[in-house]
Amino acid sequence: AMLREAIKNRTPRGLQVPVPRPLPAIFMSSEPTPEVRSFCEATGSWFLDKPFVPDDMRGAIRALLPGRA
Repeated sequence: AMLREAIKNRTPRGLQVPVPRPLPAIFMSSEPTPEVRSFCEATGSWFLDKPFVPDDMRGAIRALLPGRA
């Protein structure tokens, strides 16, 4: 079973297929819908209500990309 799974995850040239991973995101809106807020909560994305102060954006970036802000 492990061999079958390893073969399934390879391209025809034998290269390893990259594993998809979630990317950090910050959503901004002045009129957020319940669907957008729900999506952000479900995916762990940050949401900022417009208008926001620059420190709010900096804080969101620091939280999503530690060591890069």
